[in-house]
Amino acid sequence: MSVYGKTVEEIKYKNYTIEVYYDEDPRNPRTEWDNLCTMLCAHQRYTLGDEQVRERWGEQANYFSGWQEIVDKLQKEEDVVMWRRLKLYDHSGITISMSESYPYNDRWDSMTVGIIYVTREHLKSFMGWKRMNKKRTKQLHNIMEGEVQTYDNYLTGNVYGYAIVDPAGEEIGACWGFFGDYNEYMVKDCKEIIDNDIKYQKSNDATVTSSKKTHFSSRTSL
Repeated sequence: MSVYGKTVEEIKYKNYTIEVYYDEDPRNPRTEWDNLCTMLCAHQRYTLGDEQVRERWGEQANYFSGWQEIVDKLQKEEDVVMWRRLKLYDHSGITISMSESYPYNDRWDSMTVGIIYVTREHLKSFMGWKRMNKKRTKQLHNIMEGEVQTYDNYLTGNVYGYAIVDPAGEEIGACWGFFGDYNEYMVKDCKEIIDNDIKYQKSNDATVTSSKKTHFSSRTSL
């Protein structure tokens, strides 16, 4: 077994091996990244997202009748440009989404756990936008979905790392913190590293060969 633990998959590429591992200690994208959106959540057992309803409003949180009232309260305090509900499915682990379809509409194991929203201040700061239009509304919705998907990958352990081993059995590189489908971009990065290493080795071999020829020529001329 590798020093990194059990491999998820080993991928062969040009006699190199890409060893894929789970990232056992990934960074929390809500607390360790800068995000355009804010997740406001409430749950009795889990601390999720960026803000907690009870931490924000204290005892007043006990009297909210539902999420619409919370949104109404939020909109009085913040210039909210867009918000969407966050659904939690809690069954042998938790998963979060903006989706209203199964399993996030399950009668027993799902619930609205919060909202994700964007303020006009953040929109100006992150995107430089002063006004919204149809195209930007769609783009903002996609950004929201992307942030939720990344957070869901974190919650479900769908975060990976890799180690690259050359044909001689030597590790030439390793990196961690890849969220989501590792075949989508992590493996592509690994193959690019391998291709560059092969180019470097060929270039180095050519330099050594040229140096030997020059040295031999100098000796024979003496």
